[in-house]
Amino acid sequence: MILRDAKPDDAARLEEIRIAAWLYAYSGKAESEVFAVLTRDPVGGVHIWREMIGGGHGITSIRVAETDGQIGGYYAVAAPSR
Repeated sequence: MILRDAKPDDAARLEEIRIAAWLYAYSGKAESEVFAVLTRDPVGGVHIWREMIGGGHGITSIRVAETDGQIGGYYAVAAPSR
């Protein structure tokens, strides 16, 4: 496994991971409408990831965990934070 800086081309995979994690973590704990909104516009989510990778939205670093060329996870740092 390697850790590396995220690239704009990683945005779609990061959005897939974010949605999957959200669905797993909050299944049975949140209203179904929340999940409908979450999955309604993945293209918009990809656009936001690209902005964040470029330094927008107060994000200072996004790193991905990659094994055999496949991204399996990520972390993002926002600094300074509230």
